[in-house]
Amino acid sequence: MKLSISNFSPENYLNMDFDSFIVGPSNKNAHQKVLAIANGASFESPLIITSDTGNGKTHLLASLGKYLQKRLKTVVMLSVETMLTVSHPERLFVEADAVLLDSVEILACDCSGAGKTKFQRKTLDLLRAMLVEQKFVAMSCDPQFLDKPLIGELKDLLMRGTIARIENWN
Repeated sequence: MKLSISNFSPENYLNMDFDSFIVGPSNKNAHQKVLAIANGASFESPLIITSDTGNGKTHLLASLGKYLQKRLKTVVMLSVETMLTVSHPERLFVEADAVLLDSVEILACDCSGAGKTKFQRKTLDLLRAMLVEQKFVAMSCDPQFLDKPLIGELKDLLMRGTIARIENWN
């Protein structure tokens, strides 16, 4: 079993698992949903874990990745920021049984022009290919991401997925 974690500091993320996730009223539903999916419950892919900064979405995503590596051959987890720096991100996805993308709100950055649309299109193509092959796709994002301007097909694909919301705890 292989867990490939790109741009994730091992001391910060490899120790994250479901046992170390602190469950409370604000995240109980999201935790239960993600854990059920990790255990094989059916869901509409992609899984989107959403919350404001600091509420545990990356912890849940990393926990899911560690759990999936027990039953899948190759799990790739990386931030969208890292994906932007990889010359051929599709190569990461080809061999993967599961792809977990952190911080996908970067897809809707305030940058303008053809670069943003081109990157959204490439991400859409990669996600479609994963979903057509029935591979596991999960991502984390800020809740405002789903309200930001994205190319229509990408937004449609994301909105068809399963959303696990972590509410603010304060």
